[in-house]
Amino acid sequence: MKNTLLPDTQNIKDLRNIVINQVGIKDILHPISFVNKANEVHPSVANFTMTVGFQRM
Repeated sequence: MKNTLLPDTQNIKDLRNIVINQVGIKDILHPISFVNKANEVHPSVANFTMTVGFQRM
């Protein structure tokens, strides 16, 4: 079997002229705990979306 390397596509200039306003990760599930007034801990799972916006220069 011939050993071939994948091309480095992230190092190639993008000529498609696509405007990207934000990037991120969607539907992240993360364990959390709530503490009520009686100081009782209630475990739960939170669903997060994390994004970063880009400003045009």
